[in-house]
Amino acid sequence: MTETIVKEAKKIAERIIKYETRKYLGKVYILWSTYPLIITLFYSIIVDYFPSLYNDKFFTFSFQALLIGLYFVIIYMLIRKLVITTLRYNGIYGKGSKKRSRIVTPLLWSLIILVTLVMFLGYYTSDILLAVSGSSIYTVFVIYSFYDSLRIVGIKYYDVLALASFAIGMMAIPFGIYLPFYIMSVFWIYAGYKSLVEVIEDE
Repeated sequence: MTETIVKEAKKIAERIIKYETRKYLGKVYILWSTYPLIITLFYSIIVDYFPSLYNDKFFTFSFQALLIGLYFVIIYMLIRKLVITTLRYNGIYGKGSKKRSRIVTPLLWSLIILVTLVMFLGYYTSDILLAVSGSSIYTVFVIYSFYDSLRIVGIKYYDVLALASFAIGMMAIPFGIYLPFYIMSVFWIYAGYKSLVEVIEDE
């Protein structure tokens, strides 16, 4: 009797985590997809209304450094919750550990700082190797973090489209090609929409 109750409790907990994870992924897709669009809007405003600032190297450097910093802070916040959710799910079946949970935050921060520095140095020293290395590490990390969570809810075709477009977009940026990054926004908005629809249908 007790064993049956425990099994049922685990199933309920699993369903709740799956529901919360897919819902959160939907929000992440939509939130993240707006970043390239917001950056484009900011740059358009600066170019049109503050051309002197746009031509100021110090301002441009500082502004881009701020954008990169904010971007990675946002990424940290989003990815950290995905990682912790995965640990919670694994914990239902005794696969998680408190020790692993405690090292998530410092490891994430260390990796984000490292990748930020590598990418930043690559972009501003025109060192393609550094820029590509930073983008590659970052891309692998993000895709792995998403994949780890997607295993919980089941990988759908729109998840594949979102992650594939992200990988292509990140690999194109070091070469000064930004169109794939904007195309990525479209796929991520679609993935976010489909994820939230899935959540609503499961309610």
